[in-house]
Amino acid sequence: MYQVFKDKGLIFQETTLAMSLADGQQTTGEVFTTQVMIEIEGRSVLTKFIILPKAKGNRTLLETDFLGSAGLILDVKNACWYFWDNPTHKYPFGEELDTPSIA
Repeated sequence: MYQVFKDKGLIFQETTLAMSLADGQQTTGEVFTTQVMIEIEGRSVLTKFIILPKAKGNRTLLETDFLGSAGLILDVKNACWYFWDNPTHKYPFGEELDTPSIA
């Protein structure tokens, strides 16, 4: 995603960020951030991406605030997700969606 964002001419800000790792350890490191309009199932959401320049494979993280700002509800028990305002229309995890568009 980082290269796609660069190719689109997005502007990045370099900052220091405190992070909690999956094993519970906390670390501080340099990251790049940018905001991107994401379209998911016909809805547009402005969200922040965090790029870890020193990570193997140059991983890109989608901030967890995305779930709330997009109005997404994860139903892990039933392996699906839905929008908070339409809980009857559920999307299975792993279902192929249209390729995301980046404005």
